[in-house]
Amino acid sequence: MTSAKKPAGLWSKLRTVVLVSLIAGLLWLMAESQMVNAQIVSIRVVVVDAPREDGSFVARPAAGVVWEGVVEVTLEGATSELDRAMRQLGGDLELVVGEQIPETVGRHDLDMKAIWRRHPAVRQNGVRVGEVVPDMLSIEVDQLTAVDVPVRVSVPEGVELQGQGQSVPEELTLLTPKSVAARVNQPGLEAVVEVGADSIAQLTPGRAEIVRGLNYTLSEPVTDEWETRIRPARVDVRLFLRTLIETRELPPMPVQVLMAPDEVGRYVVELDAGDRDVVGVRVSGPAEAIEKIRSNGVVPTAFLALTLDQLVSRVTSAQIELYGLPEGVTVVGTPKVVQLSIRAVGKPESPTDPQLTP
Repeated sequence: MTSAKKPAGLWSKLRTVVLVSLIAGLLWLMAESQMVNAQIVSIRVVVVDAPREDGSFVARPAAGVVWEGVVEVTLEGATSELDRAMRQLGGDLELVVGEQIPETVGRHDLDMKAIWRRHPAVRQNGVRVGEVVPDMLSIEVDQLTAVDVPVRVSVPEGVELQGQGQSVPEELTLLTPKSVAARVNQPGLEAVVEVGADSIAQLTPGRAEIVRGLNYTLSEPVTDEWETRIRPARVDVRLFLRTLIETRELPPMPVQVLMAPDEVGRYVVELDAGDRDVVGVRVSGPAEAIEKIRSNGVVPTAFLALTLDQLVSRVTSAQIELYGLPEGVTVVGTPKVVQLSIRAVGKPESPTDPQLTP
């Protein structure tokens, strides 16, 4: 009987030892979790603007403040509390205008320790805030205002437009803080959009067309100012290109006969009655050159230049030529041909020249 009870007592002692060890471990873990620790956290701070229907409030670190955008905070508490707080902290610390940042124009000194104490990760987990670096952050708040900027269209020299080039839209909207607007909204501020020669070459003269998606430049460098934005980023331009090449029919012109000085008086040239005035001649050229003809600033002349060979062979038709056309103007179509007769003067007829008359 005595030997049978010994194993049962041994197992009882082992169970007691294991149970005591487990309880001791649990007590140690509980004590460890309640032990006060400190942890330093570096977190990026982001300033968030506040959009409003009557204009957005914008914020930035105040002028002259040297700040790298990172805050170091020492959090104190039990290990379990710190673990929960760290998980809840997430990413950045946002400073929102209208919440952590007052929604009034001006400079505000923010107590970073007080902001951390109000953080949900701190309040909800019983964590205490120790040292904060920097402990104070100066923020500048302003309100955006809109400035209308007219757009001027520029085309390459020599390009003639009917009317003026028109930007679509005709004005840009410059959004900028009020403190900046007073400085940049000066007389003469404009946006200039230049239409390049390549774009002009794609247009059809004589009709309105639109060149889309052009960049522009401001006459004053204001886009680098604080929170200054301009809309839209690109504009379209409507152009009506004047016809660069024009065509005009000339009025009737009397045909003048020209020959070498030595042949003058030796031959008589007579034009058919219907060809003494040439009609229906059309010329084409630059608009400004055609305008000279239209305004009679230049008067072209039709002439018939006969060579000695033509005179001797008694040609009965020949092409006329135009003299005095402005540079760049040419005759459209086939040159006019007139009918004529030629006879010699002062020579008797000969067997080899039966057409000569005394």
